[in-house]
Amino acid sequence: FRLSGRVLLEDVALAAPETKLEAIERPVTAFVGPFDTQADMSEAFETKKVLDLPVVDHDGVFLGAVTHTELAQTIHKDATVNLQTMVGAGKEERALSSPWFTVRKRMPWLFGGVGCRSVRSNDCAGYGVGNSSPCCSRSIG
Repeated sequence: FRLSGRVLLEDVALAAPETKLEAIERPVTAFVGPFDTQADMSEAFETKKVLDLPVVDHDGVFLGAVTHTELAQTIHKDATVNLQTMVGAGKEERALSSPWFTVRKRMPWLFGGVGCRSVRSNDCAGYGVGNSSPCCSRSIG
């Protein structure tokens, strides 16, 4: 079946029982394809000011719908995973994870940070101590 329009639930509820759907059908102002990105969907929601988007294939056959709420939840979940990854937390780590679990999962990041600092401090030590060190201080001006 090809998508030809949309019918709102409140229109159906308020219509007389003998009313045909084509009489209360509204045009589809926006739709997305099955391979459109989250950015494409977000743009369609923003520009068309709709609460849901029908998903249609290349022939216009209705495949389903994406609601604004579902898209927002997906974007929020992806952003959370990206933020956790950025700070070294794994996907399985949660806000109330035990300290032992957190330390065990982040140990490679901790050792990497300590290792880099010790290498840098050893490199700087050869240049002397204090503000005259060319490695560890920079003059502004």
